[in-house]
Amino acid sequence: MPTWRVLIQTDQTEAMALLPQALEHTQTPLGKFWAMVLIVGLCVLSIRPLLSTEAWSGQKEQLCWWVFSGSVLGTLLVDSLFLLVATQF
Repeated sequence: MPTWRVLIQTDQTEAMALLPQALEHTQTPLGKFWAMVLIVGLCVLSIRPLLSTEAWSGQKEQLCWWVFSGSVLGTLLVDSLFLLVATQF
């Protein structure tokens, strides 16, 4: 985290030099583990309301969970597409 704080507070020329160092910290096994925990957690939180039997009852309070699920799943989809494109080029 200290590298990311410094990266945010610097100007663009210094940031380009710090970015590879900051990315090295996320490419460790522990960083990959926490990324997978976050992805699985977000998937479970967003798919669970769609699979519950109360979600299909049409109650108004369930609408907020549908919106939450759709926004989280949409964000995960777009982020995975960005990752796919970034690793291909």
